[in-house]
Amino acid sequence: MLIGYARISKDESNYIAQAGALRQAGCAEVVEEIASGAKWERPKLQALLQRLEAGDTLVVWKVDRLSRSLLDMVRIAGDLERRNIAFKSLTENFDTSTAVGRMTLGILATFAQFERDMIKERTHAGLRTAHAAGRFGGRPRKFKPLKAAEIVRAITTGEKTPAEVALLEDVHLKTIHRLLAKAQ
Repeated sequence: MLIGYARISKDESNYIAQAGALRQAGCAEVVEEIASGAKWERPKLQALLQRLEAGDTLVVWKVDRLSRSLLDMVRIAGDLERRNIAFKSLTENFDTSTAVGRMTLGILATFAQFERDMIKERTHAGLRTAHAAGRFGGRPRKFKPLKAAEIVRAITTGEKTPAEVALLEDVHLKTIHRLLAKAQ
């Protein structure tokens, strides 16, 4: 049986395209999860891996949806192969039921790990640059302390609603809610 796995990171919008492609490829079931591909602790993936049986095929839209860690990818692929479960990626067009597919998986897993490492390097370089420039803690605040205090006062006294302030200041409502939470 073909069983699909669709994963998005928290900052992505949705997995409609992934799930649709998996269903169109013939997956009888699609397991959807919101989690980082760099982490091993993904409850839905772990449950899915445990219940797959010999003869099943685990299908993903793209190999990095399964994992962004080379170690985890090798662990998963090895476990699936030992249990006679195939692994297939739609975007990269390979299937581990063939020798070429197994080799391709190894190469793609290496690139997924490389991409993850490059993202981490760029993030750390940006933080070092911010630190050297005298900015600590990453992104600068949206409001200076006096302006933030004025906003909090206007909302807590009932002079304005959070939605009104967000509109006036041209910021997302979540920004105002975070400001209020921090003030309390």
